[in-house]
Amino acid sequence: MGTPVFTVELGLASTSTSFTLDSATEGILNTGTLGDDLGYVWTNVSTYVLDEGFTFRRGATRSQGPWWRYEAGSASFTVDNLDGRFDPLNLSGPYVSGGLSELRPGLPVRIAAVINGTTETQWLGVVDHLELDYNSMTWSTVQFVCVDGLERLQAAELPPLAEAVGAGDTVPARLNRILDRADWPGDRFFDETPATTLQASTLAGTAWSQVLNAVDSDAGYVWITKTGGMQFLSRGAIATTPALTFTSTADGTGLDFDQVIISNDVAQVYNAVTLQRAEGLPVFVEDINAQAIIGQIRGYSRTDLLCETDAQVADIASWVLALYADMTTRVEELTIRPPADDTLLSPSSWWSLMRLEIGTVVRVIHATPDGRSITVDGVIRGVEWSAGVRSFSLKLSLQTNADDVGQFRLNDTVDGVLDSASLAASQPYRPSTRPVSLVA
Repeated sequence: MGTPVFTVELGLASTSTSFTLDSATEGILNTGTLGDDLGYVWTNVSTYVLDEGFTFRRGATRSQGPWWRYEAGSASFTVDNLDGRFDPLNLSGPYVSGGLSELRPGLPVRIAAVINGTTETQWLGVVDHLELDYNSMTWSTVQFVCVDGLERLQAAELPPLAEAVGAGDTVPARLNRILDRADWPGDRFFDETPATTLQASTLAGTAWSQVLNAVDSDAGYVWITKTGGMQFLSRGAIATTPALTFTSTADGTGLDFDQVIISNDVAQVYNAVTLQRAEGLPVFVEDINAQAIIGQIRGYSRTDLLCETDAQVADIASWVLALYADMTTRVEELTIRPPADDTLLSPSSWWSLMRLEIGTVVRVIHATPDGRSITVDGVIRGVEWSAGVRSFSLKLSLQTNADDVGQFRLNDTVDGVLDSASLAASQPYRPSTRPVSLVA
């Protein structure tokens, strides 16, 4: 069948406490990764999921200033508990090990899509809590409320080290320090290109707040992948070419969408930016022309960056200004409801939807009643799927695309000139030269 079948699995007690070489289920020699079972006995409970199906989401649904702010990914589904098998108080049920119920917070949960015999994980996390409902003597349900690995990092409150460590760390090196200290079990996919180096730190506070501060100090991006790993990309590392096009036109230029929220306002305009690192000087950049266009100064400031030098802070300030000085048309949210009829959407098109990841650029073409079309590119910052019996919904949260954005560097004869009235002529992040002042 060309439409996806979603499966829900529970990761029950491990069959082994060790990593077995060359085992097809517990690990494969020389691959550097564990086998697909992740050390658990995955038990498919899809047949017990009620007809309303389930919802799972990852990523950021909002931004805090120019930075994305990621919430813990979540998933929820309700199962038929008529025979009591999903009741954690039922020690005679099938999900009991060593006299204890395995149905408790921390139980691994995996949601996968199956299309024409090909299976791919779409969400991986753990049970946060169970909500039991004995409606009557003849009916019972249990709702599984689940979270992904980000919640673990949010909950890991780490005490300060006796001495600050990591002076000169790259962002990936700092992330590894934080994750090692928090005993992070997931994979790490880190962009090794960022030039920003970080000040020493006692690594105090929640692991996730430390991750965000390190990544923000590079103006980068970080999220939890659908397979439970951590992905970090430096600024400029997101591809600018749209991977997929969605359209409301009838000319076959892309996949149909159902709803779109298009904004053209000043909510994400920052035309005067002041940033500062700990123990550093404030760095200020502004776009005077952009201020004149909307008739107001819209500022953003922050004083807690971990960059080692003020010049690195200036790089980030100019990046923020380049992205957010102008009022732009943007797509906040896009909803796609793919048809359940497998003759209307091919398996390859289904996979193109299922494989959309945070950090992917998509294009939205929206037809207007007066015969025009609006084309907007955006970066996916949040993904949410809902699936029931023969019904599907995909909601994408989008952010301004970083297309053609470069950097303005202090006293650089190519990228910018200190105390000048304008950017250098070769500066790539402006289609036209605009007055910019910088004070450090």
